Amino acid sequence: MKNYFFITFLIISNIVNSQITETDNQMFWSTISLTKKINSKFNINYIQLHSLNLNNTNFNFVQSELSFNFKPKKRITTSISYSPTFSLDGISGNQLVYHRFSSKFKIKTKLGKRISINNSLVAEHHFTERSKWRQRYYYRLDIMYKNNRKMLWKMKPFISQKIYWYSNGRLLQYYDEAGDKTELKSPNGLHAYRIKAGVKI
Repeated sequence: MKNYFFITFLIISNIVNSQITETDNQMFWSTISLTKKINSKFNINYIQLHSLNLNNTNFNFVQSELSFNFKPKKRITTSISYSPTFSLDGISGNQLVYHRFSSKFKIKTKLGKRISINNSLVAEHHFTERSKWRQRYYYRLDIMYKNNRKMLWKMKPFISQKIYWYSNGRLLQYYDEAGDKTELKSPNGLHAYRIKAGVKI
């Protein structure tokens, strides 16, 4: 049994991340990622994001994602993913499950020997109706510096940016500055920009 566990550990790579946000310091967010390589062109990836309430040690939110990745060329990757999201905050009637399918196209390039750049286009379809979108698209840019020196555990600083476009959301009522109704329309268009920086070890 121990040998079997050891072999499984060797063939599955995993990454664990965690954080406490400044906006809500009572919530502890963590992520686990598992990847199983099938061959030189195919692999399967599982990611789980969840939040833990530090006051009562209950899980409030769990999001899983199972991805099938195909690499037709060295620097090109395509993916298809399914992701269920569970709301577990304990509020009556709020134990919801959201279903999402997505597809991704990614191109990897290099700038010199130590800087890698990933450009990704992602399309998502949400089967549960949401207020702002039914389909969501985003462009992602990842830049990472690879430290090849044998120091600081080969730390790799990175920066990640996303630009989101929403489509087919619910009709929302808009108001002017005086509080009078103006338009009733779906909030389609460019809606969000996110940036994240950190260090991978």
